Amino acid sequence: MKTKAIFQWITRYGEERLHSALNYLPTVEHKRDFWRSQEQVPQST
Repeated sequence: MKTKAIFQWITRYGEERLHSALNYLPTVEHKRDFWRSQEQVPQST
């Protein structure tokens, strides 16, 4: 039973909860947007 509660907390915290420090986006969306922006930036050599 504890495992299910932990999984639910992790899901809520990372995928559903809106973070004020992340412009009110869930962590998952913020990470997705960050990595997409990194793909578009040409890497200097």
